[in-house]
Amino acid sequence: MTAMNFIYSKKAHAFSVLSLVFSIYFFAEASGEGASSFDTWSQKIISNLFGTSSHTFFEIISEFGSKQGIGLVALLFIIWLWWKKKDYSAMTVFALAIASGNMFNKYIKDFVGRERPATAPAEDLLSLSFPSGHAMIGIILYLLIVYFLVNHMKKKSIQITIAITIGVLVLLVGVSRNVLLAHYPSDVVGGFALGYLWTYIWIIIYELIEKKRKTT
Repeated sequence: MTAMNFIYSKKAHAFSVLSLVFSIYFFAEASGEGASSFDTWSQKIISNLFGTSSHTFFEIISEFGSKQGIGLVALLFIIWLWWKKKDYSAMTVFALAIASGNMFNKYIKDFVGRERPATAPAEDLLSLSFPSGHAMIGIILYLLIVYFLVNHMKKKSIQITIAITIGVLVLLVGVSRNVLLAHYPSDVVGGFALGYLWTYIWIIIYELIEKKRKTT
């Protein structure tokens, strides 16, 4: 695995197109009343795979996508970018991507107006459902961390380990929202799709900034 470069990556572009398709599809799904057919059968699969005995584990995992968890991880990573790498462009793009992504998430939630499942914990019922903030902001945060870490690490084995470990964590954060019945499955998948698109845009911005900086 070499350093990531989204500008010239056909895979990154293909994923962005796929994410756009998923975003549109699940946006339409969430605009209906209650659970969609996708939500019904996928939630049944998740509930069968993960019983109530797994709830304690997923409650812990879910914290990595909570406001507090994202804030703490983001702060620690910004400190690392400043202290170890002095990459000020990365620090700026990282902070703006997460902050604007959070605002975009709230805007979409208000626009769609989808209510949470009736089974959602009381504290989650205070906010709307689509798209899942844990999934959307979580993938923005952790995908950016993977991107910047891989670009700063030279050993291929370390790059692969970082990508797999953080990828599994992001997936588990999304799954936790369905195991804990805080979201419909379409909220999570839609959140992942929108989050990838948002991250893709900001990484392209970062690479254009770096490209211009190196040519001047």
